[in-house]
This record gives sequence, C-alpha cells and structure tokens, in this order.
Amino acid sequence: MAISKAEFVSALYSLGVLRVASLGEAFEYTSGKRGPVYVDCRLIPGNTRVFHEVLDRLYSQMRDYQVVALAGVEGGGVPFAVGLATSIRKDYFSVRKNEKSHGLKMRITGGSVDRRNLIVFEDTVNFGESLMNAVTALREGGAKVIMCLSVFAHHPNVLVEMQEKLGIPITSLVTLGDFKDSFLSAVCATEQNSAQWREVEKWQENPVKWSDEYLARK
Repeated sequence: MAISKAEFVSALYSLGVLRVASLGEAFEYTSGKRGPVYVDCRLIPGNTRVFHEVLDRLYSQMRDYQVVALAGVEGGGVPFAVGLATSIRKDYFSVRKNEKSHGLKMRITGGSVDRRNLIVFEDTVNFGESLMNAVTALREGGAKVIMCLSVFAHHPNVLVEMQEKLGIPITSLVTLGDFKDSFLSAVCATEQNSAQWREVEKWQENPVKWSDEYLARK
C-alpha cells in the first residue's frame, strides 16, 4: 500500500536520517563548510521497507524517460542506483569522485558509457559539487546524461541553479523543509528546539555566510 509524502518523511526521520545540531554547534561537510544539519541517507538501505519505498519513488520520477543505464555517485548514491538497476534490469555504472591512482586508473567503473542514456543518482545534494563533477565525468566519457535524481536536497534553489548549469532535470524526493513538522513534533516543539529550527532556516537563506560566521566565532 502506498504511503503519503508526510508518512514517508516521518519514516526517514524515525530512521535518524536527519540530525539537527545543538544551538551554537555545527556539522562539518565534505566541502569544509559548516552547517546546523546533517543528513545520513546511508541508514536507509539498512531498513528494507523504507529502502524499497525510496526505490519506488525514485522509479516513479524516471519511468517516463528512455533510460539505457543508471549511474551512482561514489558513496551514498551507489546503493540506490544498484538497487534500482537490479530491480528494473538496467546496466549500472559508478562514478568515483576522483580518478584512481593505481590499477587501471579509471574514474568510471562498469565499462564504457559512450553513447549511453544515463540517469545519475546521488543520496544527498548539499552544495552540489559531487553531482556536478559526476555528470561532467560521464559526459567526458561520451554518455548522454538525461536526468539526475537524489533522495534528499538541502537547498531547493541549488537544484534550480544546477539544472540551469547542466541543462537537465534534477529532482529530489525530499528537501530539508519537508522535515520541519517531523522535527518539531518529535521534540514536542520546545522553545529550544524551535530555536534550533530557526537556525536551520537562517542557514538555508545563505549557507556560505552562515558557515563563514560560524568559523569566525570559533
């Protein structure tokens, strides 16, 4: 039985996918920037029910496209691309964040992507660097990337900017704002937790400025 978007978000939150920092604290991201939220979609494959709900929702976003193969960004994007490729019997590739320094020194694994129609999967899009780099690598390998899908996106405006730069649709199943009700209801909406979420919204308005100001205080 299909579940609603609110139930889906609640299930993700119950897994611990979203963490909100205590006031005055921050998480460090791969980019080196800081922010008051941390999203760990790697928890999802450990729960079969939620994992398959995610796969079903990802498939619903791509089923109208003429897809030859799927590609996952190294790390978080791989389980979702592999799971879906296996389910719908499509070829699968993975894209490393950097070229290997040993062996065949390949950045793309799974064979040649030349003239393949690909959909690229990422688990989480924050500032978008990893996904942008993966698309660039696939295009350099001769692939035609027709769409990008992620489970979670921090900033909807970043998705819009990436779409304009890459010239392809980029869609996320959920965004940070979708978790507001789950976060506040789970912690009984105390004043401190309301303040935490206000800090999240402040960060969303200008994540680079928020990070710079946080680092300056430290």
